[in-house]
Amino acid sequence: QPQEMTPVRVAGFQRWFNKPPTWRKGMGNQITVLQALPAPSHHLNALLVSVTDPEILWNLRRRERGYFQHRVPPEAITFDDPARSSPKRGSILIYTGKPSPHPAEILPNPDYLALCLAGASHWGKTFYQAFLQTTFVHHGQTLAHYTG
Repeated sequence: QPQEMTPVRVAGFQRWFNKPPTWRKGMGNQITVLQALPAPSHHLNALLVSVTDPEILWNLRRRERGYFQHRVPPEAITFDDPARSSPKRGSILIYTGKPSPHPAEILPNPDYLALCLAGASHWGKTFYQAFLQTTFVHHGQTLAHYTG
């Protein structure tokens, strides 16, 4: 288990609900899952997860093997808690999707969307609102607009 999870803002990446699933089933055009993509002029909110156990890190890398692993410079991280200034030590990693063209008509998988919204709301109203504003669906529409 991770030792600590801390809400942060990560510069240089954008979160999209446009990744066709590898195993999760959807209905009709409501099939997509989340992915982050490098985007220099954007940011997203996320959880910084502290992992010091090599076995946990190995399992994480194995689970996320379908994604690209990127190192994130410490200056790209802004903590929601102003008392925190930068990660204590170690590498900061983010896993991103593989950029590829997707039909604009594909939409979020409703069950997966509900799971993501519940997870974001667990971290409080501010985190939840930032999640809605920094997550995009088809045609660049924010998740806030999509969920109305």
